[in-house]
Amino acid sequence: MRTLIIALLATACSLEESERPPREVTDTPTLEVRSIPLGEAAEAALTLAPAWIRDDLAVAFLQHRPKKQDKLAALLLDLEDLRLIDEVAFTIAHLSPEVLADEDFHLELIVENAEWVYKVDPELQYVDIVEVGDPMVDDDFWSTTSYRTTLDGQPGTLELERDLYYWYVVHPRIEDERPYYIDAWAECGSNTLECPATPEEGMFWREFLWQGAGETCPDGNFCPVLSEALADHDLLWDELGGGDSGGVIRGIVDHMKASDEAAGRWFNFGAQGERSIQPNRIYGLGRGNCGEWADMTTAMSRTALIPNVNVTPSSWDHTWNGFWHERWVAWEPVNTWVDHPYGIDFAAYATRGDASTFLQTPDYNQSTFDMVVEVVDKKGVPVDAATVAIFSPWEDGGQTYWWPAGELATDDAGRATFPLVELNEYAFLVTSELGTYPAEDGTLTLGSSGIAAGGTDVQAAELDGRKMPSGADVTLGEAGGSAALTVAVTDTTGRSLAQSWRYGGDTTHQPAPSPLVDVLVMTEAQYALYESGESAEVVLAEAGEVAVDPQQTWVIVVDNAWVSATAAIGTLSVEVAPGPDATFEDSVSTDLRYRLLPGERAVLEVRP
Repeated sequence: MRTLIIALLATACSLEESERPPREVTDTPTLEVRSIPLGEAAEAALTLAPAWIRDDLAVAFLQHRPKKQDKLAALLLDLEDLRLIDEVAFTIAHLSPEVLADEDFHLELIVENAEWVYKVDPELQYVDIVEVGDPMVDDDFWSTTSYRTTLDGQPGTLELERDLYYWYVVHPRIEDERPYYIDAWAECGSNTLECPATPEEGMFWREFLWQGAGETCPDGNFCPVLSEALADHDLLWDELGGGDSGGVIRGIVDHMKASDEAAGRWFNFGAQGERSIQPNRIYGLGRGNCGEWADMTTAMSRTALIPNVNVTPSSWDHTWNGFWHERWVAWEPVNTWVDHPYGIDFAAYATRGDASTFLQTPDYNQSTFDMVVEVVDKKGVPVDAATVAIFSPWEDGGQTYWWPAGELATDDAGRATFPLVELNEYAFLVTSELGTYPAEDGTLTLGSSGIAAGGTDVQAAELDGRKMPSGADVTLGEAGGSAALTVAVTDTTGRSLAQSWRYGGDTTHQPAPSPLVDVLVMTEAQYALYESGESAEVVLAEAGEVAVDPQQTWVIVVDNAWVSATAAIGTLSVEVAPGPDATFEDSVSTDLRYRLLPGERAVLEVRP
């Protein structure tokens, strides 16, 4: 049989070209996207948004049902002021989906928040919004702020890094509160420390702190506003510390301590009775401890277009602020302290608007080591996007308590790395959809017992659950035909979608390495089996090239099946080219930008 085949091939090869039968030319195959996870409005909003935000925005849309996607997309599609596109797109992309789904959260606040950034800018002498690119011309564009300030003792200009502008000037969430409309003058008896109002009944803090407090001030009260307090300031900061500092940084301190001859100070130190976490209501109460002062400082700073965060040290019942001036500068208006040489004994962290935290320990203590927590499932497989919360001890009255010291999500290798002060004990808690570690409710496990600065202490955590792929089993079969099908995956990245332990399960949104996705090529009939969860036969189980029959329908699948809580993002490139015996002449190709939540897949078809 082998001899016969060789003979036949030899005969065929000896034929003159003119003796070959004419080849019938058929239509070139077509490439079609079979499954589109986003609606038309969401796709249109992605096109409107700047390129650097699109992937994050798409992942945010995917975490909501179609009707909610349409409502979020409309915020962008209906904008009259095109300068706001990037700020609105970023805020939608980086508010936790739980916030966006909250019935007390009003979506128009997202647009209003951006509008007030631009409303106050012309009134402030020390800062200008800088626009990079044109939303009507360029595919990519963004905004930032430029400050007149002092740099190394000389007058200078400081332009904020792009991401710092969006996270710490524009973002409407400070820390543990939700961005609600709040009636500053209405008593709040809620045990959540928040009493959300409607847009008609309340205000968002940007408008309220800028001018609204004065417009709604009860008779006999003293209600100073930022629009008046900051009007004459033309410098961000003069780099002087302590009580000698100048610039608008000192202006905000003076504003918070302003006093009226008849009514006295509008904001005092000391908390009793009702304690709120909402800036408007804190203003209405006119009092607070360090936490309330920190919330007010951040809200006022961001209203005044100054990047600012709340800083929380562990094992210390205290908090202060940090503003950005080529570094995070410690700031505590209640004590008129600027660039105060704080020291910490364990750890310090700050919070982003998506409920994720970042460790600031090295900013306050140079004697640090790294505690690495490695999280695996019951089979030893690394768990991605598990939340690792850490704790440090606090001694009080002879009793040891464990105080939150920050939290991070594990990477694709199941690792979370914490910079911590040396020679201390630390405990940790791991939460994930695969379980918790320790498994007992209300318990922690002791981590590091005291490592010297510069060292690394690796701790292991094994969850009870098993990380199982969500896709069906596949077997590799053979294919053959007159068309060359080439599949490639490029420009890949990921987004960790962990849930915060510190902030009530709100989903965080962190850049992450690209998860390992399945890239499969199969016939239409085999895909029907795969889609139903049954074992299917594929002709290609990775990116590459395979010969296929162009008269059949082929299905290319990208499946994010191997993760716990990481979205997969990338570009699927497919080309169909004629082989030597093909009955079509032209190659056809397409690219599909996929954004897949855990367990989701993108599907593209090659049709005759």
